[in-house]
This record gives sequence, C-alpha cells and structure tokens, in this order.
Amino acid sequence: MKRIKAETLEKVLLLIISLAAMTILSGFDGCGGGGQTPSSPPPGFTIQTVFRSGTALVANSGVTGSACQSNTVGIYPTASIADCIPSNHGAQFFNWGPTGSNGTLFIGNSVFPVSYQFVQNASQNCNTPATTDVDVNNQGQMVPLICSSFPYTTITPSSIAAGSEPATISISGPGINNQYGTPQVLVYNEFGYVVTSTQASIVDASASSLTATTPDFTGLLNGSYAVIVGIYDSSGTLQPTLGTSITISGYYTPPDPGGGGGCTTARCIPGQ
Repeated sequence: MKRIKAETLEKVLLLIISLAAMTILSGFDGCGGGGQTPSSPPPGFTIQTVFRSGTALVANSGVTGSACQSNTVGIYPTASIADCIPSNHGAQFFNWGPTGSNGTLFIGNSVFPVSYQFVQNASQNCNTPATTDVDVNNQGQMVPLICSSFPYTTITPSSIAAGSEPATISISGPGINNQYGTPQVLVYNEFGYVVTSTQASIVDASASSLTATTPDFTGLLNGSYAVIVGIYDSSGTLQPTLGTSITISGYYTPPDPGGGGGCTTARCIPGQ
C-alpha cells in the first residue's frame, strides 16, 4: 500500500478545516442567511411634541395636528386645506399624529432642505393650539414642536445661519413687560435643556415686544430649538410667558477625524 506523503496530507487537512469554518460562519449570518446588507432607514425626519413643565420641556404624547410642506425654503403657507395647495409654492397639506409615548412621530420626506408649518391641536397638557414654522435641513433631524398653556408667538428672524446672524432678535406677544425685571429669552434643545440664552435690551411694554442680543449659538447642532420668553412676576419668579422656535445652521464644527480641532466643548453635545 502506498504511503501518503506528509505534504499531501497537510493540504487535505487544511481543505477540510477551511470547509468546516465556512459552514460554521454561514450559520452566524446576521441577516438569517444570504449575507444581505441592512437596508437604509427611510428618508425623513422626526418631530417631537413637548410642553413646558416648570423649567423643563416634557414629552407630550398623543398629540395630533396638521401640517403644510412648502417646496420653497423659507415660505410657510398656513397649514389649512384652503391655503396649503400646490399653486401656493407647491404646498402639500396633511394631517399627522398621534405622537408616541415619547412625543415623537416620523415624517417621511426625501428632499432637504424643506419648509413646514406644523399646527398642534390643543391637548391634555396644552390649552391652546400651537404653530411652528420650521426649516428641516437634514435627514434624520429631530424637530421639537412646543405647545403650551401660554400663547405661541413669533421671533424675527426665525432662521439664523452662522456668519450672517443679525446683532439682535425681536419677539412680540402678549404679556411682555419689564415691570419686575428684565425679560429673559431661553433656548432649549429637544431634551429640555437650556443650551443658550439672552435677555431683553429694549422692552416696549405698550407694544408688548422686546429686542435682545442674538444668543450665542456656537457649537450647537443644526436644527430647530424651542425659545421661551420668561417674565418676572411680583415675587421675583421667572414665569414662562411666550413660546416660539428658531432654526440655526452652521454653528457646529465636526471633530477632526485625526483627533485635532473641531468642537470640543460640552455645548457641542445635545443635552449638555
């Protein structure tokens, strides 16, 4: 009987081991066999309905409303069947909700940037409907929609880009006064944290309006932020009086992949 050379035997053993390894690995295919790559998430963004509770913004579940999508960035047709029509900047009307237990709801959309007007119906935690005009700049963006038991108002400008920001912002609405102290303007992220603030430099109580230095948005991520105007009462307590929102872009510098530069402050991190 012929003897099998050691070299030949070694090759046979290596082949058997390789085949066994391939068989075992195929059983651990994360896609259940077939080696398919995970599908990309659907295009769109997420809204989160929140309400004011003391000094925090709290998720507001079960909220419904209407919305109008505009094909012209910076144009916000009223979210009504009568006004939100294709002849008005290609506007598209739709109803949305209810939001989930954490106040979130996914909105499908494949074109960015895009402008929307969202209207929230009155809900358990908010006694007045709330309107939010917002520019959505990025896929996957989280857009806070603040509702309240105090009036929603407007801010000018409602959208600010780094490098072209104005020196001041203006807010008008019922209840603005400086009888007991200077009104404060607080900017919140979607997690309910104050990320920057400013205070009124000019108050016109007769017109119920204020002018304030533009807040410092350095290091903040692109997106929409809730803005609360606080007015001091006779006891010296800052009371939330008006709510609105502002959209910013261009203030966040991604970290250098090489480990140097970029934004390294706590303000770069949502919730800090």
